[in-house]
Amino acid sequence: MIGRTRSPEFAFNATTEPKVHGPTRNPYDLGRSVGGSSGGAGALVASRALAVAHATDGGGSIRIPASLCGIVGLKPTRERIPVGPGQWEGLHGMAHDFVLCRTLRDCAAMLDVLHGPAPGEKYVIPPPARPPRRGGRRRPGAASGSAGRRTPGRARPVDPEVRAATERVAVALAGRATRSRQASPRSTTSSSTGRSWSGS
Repeated sequence: MIGRTRSPEFAFNATTEPKVHGPTRNPYDLGRSVGGSSGGAGALVASRALAVAHATDGGGSIRIPASLCGIVGLKPTRERIPVGPGQWEGLHGMAHDFVLCRTLRDCAAMLDVLHGPAPGEKYVIPPPARPPRRGGRRRPGAASGSAGRRTPGRARPVDPEVRAATERVAVALAGRATRSRQASPRSTTSSSTGRSWSGS
């Protein structure tokens, strides 16, 4: 299925409100934004008109609509998805093509299908160590985390609302983590899988 969706002028906006067509409505709440610049694609996927829709991302044009529409968006590694021969490097290599979709499984499947160099590509990166769909079937390893109470740098107090939200997330993650503790802004706790996170 091929169709043209809405985008802000020149695709340089975090909302999708082109003057010719007016604002694109969020299917979950018509009074709210779908974000941008791939807001038309996000609205179609969120409304289940399409399973996946093409999108590009330089400064958030996949990720912003995904977060506002409750769908899945990924900005792939540079040159993971081919752009075709002679295609200019959008935003000096910062803009990447991919899709918006409804599930992580769809996202992994599209990454499997689309990744790899096309004829005439200027740059080539190694393929993933394992297909994304297989990686999604692995059981997550033990994780650990830390949540800080002060901001980095000048050690200013964290806004109470932000602090409360961070602590709720830390409590929720603690059920999955092998270890959770309060930490300074500079510290993180690495897990056995090499992952770390910090609530600072």
